[in-house]
Amino acid sequence: MMGADKVDVIVVGGGTAGCSFVSHLCAVSDLSVSLYEAGSSFSSHPNNLFTSMARSGVMDTSQTATAVANGDSYEYLQAQVLGGGSAVNGLIALRGAIDDFNEWCEYDGLADWSWERVEPWFRMIGAPTTLLDECAPQSLARILHDSWPGSLAVPLAVAHNARQSADGKRLDVARESGRLSIHTSAPVARVLFTGSRATAVELADGSRHEARNIVICAGALRTPVLLGRSGVDAEGLGENLQDHPNVMFAARRRGPFNGDLPVTRYVPLKGDSDADAPDVAHILSYEQIDTDAHLGGIGVSLMDVHSRGSLVELPDGGWKAEFRCLSDKRDLQTMVRVVRDASTVLASTNLSGTFDDNDALRLATDMQRIAAMTDQDLTEWLQRHVRTLSHATGTCAMGTVCDARGQVADIDGLWVADASLMPRIVRANTNETVAMMATRVAQFVADA
Repeated sequence: MMGADKVDVIVVGGGTAGCSFVSHLCAVSDLSVSLYEAGSSFSSHPNNLFTSMARSGVMDTSQTATAVANGDSYEYLQAQVLGGGSAVNGLIALRGAIDDFNEWCEYDGLADWSWERVEPWFRMIGAPTTLLDECAPQSLARILHDSWPGSLAVPLAVAHNARQSADGKRLDVARESGRLSIHTSAPVARVLFTGSRATAVELADGSRHEARNIVICAGALRTPVLLGRSGVDAEGLGENLQDHPNVMFAARRRGPFNGDLPVTRYVPLKGDSDADAPDVAHILSYEQIDTDAHLGGIGVSLMDVHSRGSLVELPDGGWKAEFRCLSDKRDLQTMVRVVRDASTVLASTNLSGTFDDNDALRLATDMQRIAAMTDQDLTEWLQRHVRTLSHATGTCAMGTVCDARGQVADIDGLWVADASLMPRIVRANTNETVAMMATRVAQFVADA
């Protein structure tokens, strides 16, 4: 059954991308907009969701993934709530490196995505950030602060001690325009077409709703599946999957947590190459990994990623994300070196003031063992332990599936405005870049 009112724009997905898109579109145009989000609306936004409470109705636990080729499947948690990742993530508010965007320009047709062109859009979204530089006696930040030269405070999406998520003040202003309707608990099943033009969406309940433009903001794992289910057969759809590989060294904390902010300090590391960007890898101190278990720790993440994966359909009709992390030898070599370096430093660091005595001894012993491994042994260890930072990108990339404005190739009125657009993952947490891209695509739609 077709809905009674046709709007100018339907947006599928109310995460960081969807909320950023509609906030800007309503600010710069008179277009009417309907936003459909599969999850619910979050009544409150605690700063730290690195706990079991993250599973309480705001996370989709149905997605499976393998981090490495032929690796074990694991549960790839994704936000399913208005605000998306910005409502549940670790609050880190890093933009991509300048070189990230200048490298995008090397892809056919993407000259308009240079740093010079995107930097004003980062300034426009202007998410409030807090530089947390906390070195209290029990702080995990001290480990990085004392042990590594060049450690930095982490810019956080926090203002007035409160999480700043995409469903916040800017979305409230869009609501007040009277041109935006938001529908939660409203999963979209497929996009409908008239000839080569997208004209409507069909919800899981069978209802159909028309619009002049359909914008998909369902994320890098859901957007290509929705497009494929709708009959889109663009070259590269579901390919080019990327994420940041990560290993975590966790232990039980000694003493109270320092506030409720999860990440306190990071070290950007430069590789052996002549690359100007330092962010080949990051080492982060996690004040709180799981407050229920009283866990903190150190995470080592590869940020300059060359490996590529894809989405693979399962016999039951579901989809698995096969990231194939470390399949490119450059990634493997860098991760081996960085994990060994981190282990060497941690093995020689006095951890007893930060961690429980037994866990401090265990962690130090583990670090000594890892630091002493051969390259082959460490490679095998990584194949068993590496996961990702849940920064999935690239599966509807500009230059292949979509053009430089986010419009799906050869289809009128169908757009993508989320992390799947990235041709290459940025060397930073992805939330700020996703918000920038969605805001920019909103301007393209407004101008179309």
